[in-house]
Amino acid sequence: MSDFSLESKTSPMDSSIQSDLSQSDSPLYKRVASSSAQHHSRLKHSFVSPPNIRNSYKLQHYKTKTEISSMSNNTSHDDSLLQKSTTSRATMRECVSRTPDLSYRTRKSRHSELRSTGPSVVNQNHVFDKLSLRNSKTNSSLGSYPSLTKKLSENFSKAPVTTTQDQFQKERTRIAQEIHETEEKYVGNLEILLTKYQRPLLAVTAINKPFISEADVRTIFSSLEILYSYNCMLLEQIRQRMAEWNSNPMIGDIFLRIGPYLKVYTDYINNFDLAVSTLSKAKEASSRLTDFLAAIQKDPVCHKLDIYSFLIMPVQRVPRYALLLKELIKHTPTEHPDFKGLNAALVKIELVSGHLNTRKRENEATEELLEATKDIVGDLEHIVAPHRKFILSFSAVIKVEDKKFHGKVFLFNDSLMYTKPKGLIDTTQQIEDHLGLDKMVVGSDSSNRIHLGRDGQIIKLCFDKEQERDDYLKKILDTKEQLKSSLMEKTKGNVK
Repeated sequence: MSDFSLESKTSPMDSSIQSDLSQSDSPLYKRVASSSAQHHSRLKHSFVSPPNIRNSYKLQHYKTKTEISSMSNNTSHDDSLLQKSTTSRATMRECVSRTPDLSYRTRKSRHSELRSTGPSVVNQNHVFDKLSLRNSKTNSSLGSYPSLTKKLSENFSKAPVTTTQDQFQKERTRIAQEIHETEEKYVGNLEILLTKYQRPLLAVTAINKPFISEADVRTIFSSLEILYSYNCMLLEQIRQRMAEWNSNPMIGDIFLRIGPYLKVYTDYINNFDLAVSTLSKAKEASSRLTDFLAAIQKDPVCHKLDIYSFLIMPVQRVPRYALLLKELIKHTPTEHPDFKGLNAALVKIELVSGHLNTRKRENEATEELLEATKDIVGDLEHIVAPHRKFILSFSAVIKVEDKKFHGKVFLFNDSLMYTKPKGLIDTTQQIEDHLGLDKMVVGSDSSNRIHLGRDGQIIKLCFDKEQERDDYLKKILDTKEQLKSSLMEKTKGNVK
């Protein structure tokens, strides 16, 4: 008897063909087996939606491959799935019994469709939708894939979902931790400045022949002790809040309470320039002070930072508070209980920070002015002022009444100064005159000259090129106009 019997489930078969197929060494049997093996190979390397054919072997094989790929982690199904994927004799019997129902043309067109598709990667949802649609139309043995549907649903339900609220909370926690960590470091540096510099220097003033006076020490360190006490209190509040952050994620109320203490920072900032200049003069006057400060700097606790680096830290801390609060507000929803407190605290801190920025700009302008006038000899006290900014300087032939010389012109935001060389060889300059721009009359002529009139006096600035004259003339007129606008705004402010 043959290894397996053939049954016709779809239509009667010719008895001769039936006989040939039942013999494993017959040509027809070999041809059919070879064709089935080719189909098996193509389907194995092509993850595609199966063509709408009645060959249940192909459909069954595709179904098995899909289930294996979607349920590879389910070990309880491994044996059954591998058994389905193997071409058993029973599957071959069903395949062979159905093959004669397809015409040659139909088989050829469907084989071409399968070859032309080629390897591809298809979205599982898309494949499942197409299979379900074809199954409903053809009523094939593919079924409705209940196990595949369940597995896909479980995978999608397990996908992590990150909400905007979660992202906000994560960022808020990170910024709050940064506030805490930087405050710890800042208070530690204030303690170093207090214990390693201020207190030892105050002790020096009590000895015979001190190399620095007590008044200078008080000027240099200003309100440092008050700042240190205040920031220790602030740090303790931040520590307590971070310990309960999960149940009480708010920090704006803490910064809102520091408002009354911000005046201490304002006093320190206002005194900072004087503190630095006092320290510099004291070091110039005493080499013992210089050696004393150098020895302290070598202490490992100072991390090789000099006294100037520690003195400027309170000045830098206020803008840092403002930046951190702005970043925290950006990641705080408007309905969050911390939102209003953060904004109110930021307003108070920015008032101090704005004052600091103004002082910083004034200091930078003063440094630039001093740099520009470093070659000028004479009294510069009436030239250097906090409100005065250096604009530019240029060389010109200057004519004043019956005098004519090659000099230099310095333009400031509110005045103009001209100088002449002190000697024939010396590069230093001496001041000839300093004139305000507010009441100055400015003009030019066709001889490449700029005319400056003030109090009945005419100063002529002569240039070789017309373009050079026009450039400097425009700069002087623009600066004069800006000064006029500034004075008008101040007048309106005083009237209000």
